[in-house]
Amino acid sequence: MGLALSDPDKDHHMRLEMLLMSARQIYDFNETKTKDKNKFIKFNEGEAAFAASNTNIATYKTKFWVATGGKVSRIIKGDFGSLESDVYNTPFIQGESSQGIYSIDFYEDKFGIAVGGDYTKPEANVNNIATTNDGGKTWQIRASGKNAGYTTCVKIKPGSKGKEMISVGDKHISYSSDFGKTWTKISDEKNLYVCKWVDQHTVVFAGKDRIVKMKIK
Repeated sequence: MGLALSDPDKDHHMRLEMLLMSARQIYDFNETKTKDKNKFIKFNEGEAAFAASNTNIATYKTKFWVATGGKVSRIIKGDFGSLESDVYNTPFIQGESSQGIYSIDFYEDKFGIAVGGDYTKPEANVNNIATTNDGGKTWQIRASGKNAGYTTCVKIKPGSKGKEMISVGDKHISYSSDFGKTWTKISDEKNLYVCKWVDQHTVVFAGKDRIVKMKIK
């Protein structure tokens, strides 16, 4: 299965397409009702989704989450099975086109991590990391003022049940071993934008003109 998310059009509509081997399903947020059947999801002026190497989307079974940013930074949670969706506000940094959530990851359908910040101010580290324990409904800011700054990608370590994770930004690689509550910068490597666990001890990073493999004990 593949997922593709559109940019908002002039009427602030965004679509998510689910691509299967034998089918193509269109999920139009502005035409799909929330669980409250009298309400539709409406996008705000200046609200969009950062590409973040496609890590602004997370899935688990039939559920999916999409992170938005810019003037407003929210989490959209939907279900391809029921064709229902909800949108939740976050305490993330937001208000400018460069701010908001860039990347999310989930362990099953309850615990999730969101990272981001302001790409024009990569050293800024206030309200740029948050976690959820209820599937995205509520978010708690973590390590505000105590992390390495703007972050473009986060990935939960396989087999850790959400406890361990790694993140990467323009100027750092960071690691958390306590469900995202605190972070340690483990590298000053620059110009890497996306990461992925190959196994429990190997992470691959990609960035400007290169791919980097890291071994973690």
